[in-house]
Amino acid sequence: MSKTYVKLNLGKFKQATEKARLELAKIIVQDTKQFVPHEKGKLEKATIVNNGRRIIYSTPYARFLWHGKLMLAPNGSSWAKRGEKKHVVNKDLKFNQSVNPYAGKYWFLQAKDKYLDKWAKDFKSLI
Repeated sequence: MSKTYVKLNLGKFKQATEKARLELAKIIVQDTKQFVPHEKGKLEKATIVNNGRRIIYSTPYARFLWHGKLMLAPNGSSWAKRGEKKHVVNKDLKFNQSVNPYAGKYWFLQAKDKYLDKWAKDFKSLI
């Protein structure tokens, strides 16, 4: 019995999917904006798309906005000194929705619930 080997060159496919992933990440950022907390827009402006593999909200306060809980310094203040570690308390944050109508905690998860099917179609059309 003889065997036949086929060498696959997936270079162009890999290139196409990498480009599609980066474009999809940009679409996800746009679709997610309406859910992102917005006071002065710094969180939105600090959004980084890292090679289409990660979307990073790069601000010191992104973590506590993500969880939607108040975080306090050891002295009970919402302001912490440099190097001071805050702790979460059981008090929900209230989000201003005058700019982004659906702003709130876990903004990506909210967007994913609404747009996942659209994102799948977008990715398919980008490849």
